[in-house]
Amino acid sequence: MTGNATNVTEAVRRPLVAAAKRHDMLPIALLVATPGAVCVGRQGARPANRRVPEEVVIRQRKDMVDS
Repeated sequence: MTGNATNVTEAVRRPLVAAAKRHDMLPIALLVATPGAVCVGRQGARPANRRVPEEVVIRQRKDMVDS
């Protein structure tokens, strides 16, 4: 449904789950619990226009784990 997306909070996932249910599909989420330091470190390999600020990466990972 969403491909490679962050969808880190329940509020963001809610409409995705609803769409799956409307189409009689089972909504499935896959959580890859990559350590925060690895997530930040991988930013260096990305082109400059695709890098996410470190504080955003850390916040999104925390939101994901907390949700």
